[in-house]
Amino acid sequence: MALEKTETPNLKLPLKTREVLTHKIVDFARYCLSFLPKIGVVKPPPERPNGVSVIFRSCNDEWAELSLKSLKKFADEIIVIDASTDDTPARIKKVAKEEGLNLNFIHMNVPLDSLMGDTETYVYHSNVGLRCTKYRWVVIWDADFIAYTSGPNDIMQLKKFLLDLDPKMYYRVNIGFLYLDGDLSHIGPWGFRIRREVFAFTWAPHVKFYNAGRFEAINFPLYYRRIIVPCIYAVHLVTVKNARYLLYRKYWTDWRENADFQRFPKLEDYVRYRLKKDYNTDSEEEGIKIAFAELAKNLVKCDYLLKNCPEVLKDELTNPRYKIIYDEKGSMSRNDIIKN
Repeated sequence: MALEKTETPNLKLPLKTREVLTHKIVDFARYCLSFLPKIGVVKPPPERPNGVSVIFRSCNDEWAELSLKSLKKFADEIIVIDASTDDTPARIKKVAKEEGLNLNFIHMNVPLDSLMGDTETYVYHSNVGLRCTKYRWVVIWDADFIAYTSGPNDIMQLKKFLLDLDPKMYYRVNIGFLYLDGDLSHIGPWGFRIRREVFAFTWAPHVKFYNAGRFEAINFPLYYRRIIVPCIYAVHLVTVKNARYLLYRKYWTDWRENADFQRFPKLEDYVRYRLKKDYNTDSEEEGIKIAFAELAKNLVKCDYLLKNCPEVLKDELTNPRYKIIYDEKGSMSRNDIIKN
């Protein structure tokens, strides 16, 4: 699975003929409607400085500092919406001071002990960040994203592309991500692909996040032109997280979707319930091993970062905090799980 070239891998998703036709029709309709602001049928975007506002969403995230460092040149301002209960706020403020980041830190009180609360809470946090932006472009960024800052995938190339787009039109932009799972040398089912969620969009007062059930989403008017930029500008450290996180992330979405917060007010309550129900165990340590074993089933070795590594991750690649280990039978575990 290792890639020998620096060029972007093929990011086109396999679609059925009918799906392809539907996409083409919808995209063509949106393309035509996107000229409405240009000809005055729809009001053009409000005048704002032509820059990038990043909404940086974090909660007890161990990669927050490196993530922020990777945005130093790309972001004209960073709106941090933080729901942490650990030392993440102090670490964020420290790196912001050291790197000279234009950072607006907003700490949110979360009524639920979770990775950011239920979907309504997540929507509220994102809209708070949206209201605080000042620039024409809004970028949605999570604290486990790391941007490329040099080479053919330098995110500054994307910034130039965004700033050069017609200021009288509305846009929503998707880009490519490399999704890493388990450690820095493995990928899961997502691998290399265009991120489904909108990455950047033209700010407008009527565009907001809403509750889409399982996750939050943005309902863009039809005159927003959709642009897909088929290049990997960032990596997503999806499950390159501490072992306990992997266990809790396994059940997080179900907990949010079920929304039975009277019975399970905290995520840990739901995790204990599911471990007993699914695996007949009360042991969190055993749950951690189970969660990683299920994750490992879908992992594939990938050496892409060895030749195409974001600058801020190079030290991590040399001395990784997480490293998947194979036994003589080829089964996978990880250094932190074996250690414990």
